[in-house]
Amino acid sequence: KMLCDMMRRGTIDITDDMAEKITGKSFELLIDPETDVAIRVWQIEILLDMRKRFEWLGANLTDLVRAMSEKTDCTMGAAAAARKYFRRIAKTGK
Repeated sequence: KMLCDMMRRGTIDITDDMAEKITGKSFELLIDPETDVAIRVWQIEILLDMRKRFEWLGANLTDLVRAMSEKTDCTMGAAAAARKYFRRIAKTGK
């Protein structure tokens, strides 16, 4: 949450190298079944913001969020994050 807030406020200047590392770690945390739901929710937010930097991220993230939300063991928090994600991408058209 703190990283996402700092990125959105412009508190930190994210270099391309940092952006790649953040994106990679966020994907790792998002797909790890041991990651808490709250952490996954923030990873979706971070990756959604990183789509501006990495074009390839859009389709991959959408597929991952869709797959996560369609699992039978998807929690209410994860399902809510997925709905929010799909509403945000519908607004931007990407």
